[in-house]
Amino acid sequence: MWNELPPVPRGASPGRVSDITTWFPHAVACRTFPLCLSARVLDTDSDFSTSRRLHSVTLGVLTQLFNAVVTIAVGPGILAHEYAHVLACRLTGVEIRQRPSLALFESVATFEHEPVETFVQDYAIAVAPLVVNSALALLSFVVMSWLDPPIAFLALWLGIAFGLTALPSDQDTASLLPGAGTLSPASRPFGYALAIPVRAISVSVVLAGLLALVWTSALLALATGP
Repeated sequence: MWNELPPVPRGASPGRVSDITTWFPHAVACRTFPLCLSARVLDTDSDFSTSRRLHSVTLGVLTQLFNAVVTIAVGPGILAHEYAHVLACRLTGVEIRQRPSLALFESVATFEHEPVETFVQDYAIAVAPLVVNSALALLSFVVMSWLDPPIAFLALWLGIAFGLTALPSDQDTASLLPGAGTLSPASRPFGYALAIPVRAISVSVVLAGLLALVWTSALLALATGP
């Protein structure tokens, strides 16, 4: 499912959707390749109907295979990301309707919770993966520095998986700006000051991918030292 899901209005349908492709640096390539494949198929096949069927089947198979590769590559990070949301819900008193679900061949991981009542709840749930996954990535990199190959490679993989999935997704932050607007006039500037940077780093697939790489590299450098 390559199209972005519509934002969840504040206080309406509960739940968060995390697009795993936005956490992977090659997200742009995986979104561009189907378009190139589409043009190639349509231009080289004289039978338009057959071409469209071939295009649909090919894209479906390639999409599922790519989703499976990404899910396996960063699976521990995806689960940590979603359960960080769950932890934040527990700490802020937001009831969980459905625990995180992760499908191997899908591009999203989801969980459902009751509608939030305050901006603080919404913000805490949105940024929880940044705190939890970053801490797990840092710990993994530190452990890696203590180990010898090949075991060190396992810790390195975990650190990369946690780091690449630390940033909030587009859907994680979709309600932050509307939520900040509901604050009192005195608190509203502070709310926007918190919400705008978090929203800005998650709204673009390209920016999110680049920042995920930079953030993971920074955590690795911090853990291993000069």
